[in-house]
Amino acid sequence: MTKTYNDIEAVTQLLAEKEKDLELTARIGKELLTGNQTLEARVGLLETELKTVNERYTQASYELQKKNDLIKILSNDADETGYEANDDAVENEKYYGVSVGYLQTRLKNLEDENRTLRGEANRLAMETDEVEAKEAQLMSDFASQLSVTKSDLSVIMEQADKHRDENVTLHNNCEFLRSKLSSIEASLKIKNDENEEL
Repeated sequence: MTKTYNDIEAVTQLLAEKEKDLELTARIGKELLTGNQTLEARVGLLETELKTVNERYTQASYELQKKNDLIKILSNDADETGYEANDDAVENEKYYGVSVGYLQTRLKNLEDENRTLRGEANRLAMETDEVEAKEAQLMSDFASQLSVTKSDLSVIMEQADKHRDENVTLHNNCEFLRSKLSSIEASLKIKNDENEEL
């Protein structure tokens, strides 16, 4: 009878261990899902940043093109007049109601702005490349981690199914042992009663 009690205790202990395994499996699965959500959030932020950089680059390119067109127009007009920039008398001359000196100053300012815009456009292009490289790397990491996570989850689910099956078997064994113990106790009681009658 002691052996039967020990068997029930062993089965009960195994059931408790299996329940702990299932809890651990569930916690690992939850942590993996949380990690995936964090990666997805980072991808979203990088995509937003890339969109902003692309918009700024497009705007800078548009402004640069406008400045280039204006510089070409002013340069062509100045060439057609034949004026020299160092001639003070000519600088005071009017060209379509605007002094040549003003046009030359404006042209120089536009050229400076043009250089600044080119620098900004180049900087934005480099920034765009960096963001795209980061996004590509992050997507690669995300895909790799997602693949690992799916594989881990598959193993976890398989283990969980196995643990459930084992728990059912252990539970059935436990019930069988309890039934057997009850039968033994009933038989023992009958024997004791018979012995007392003797």
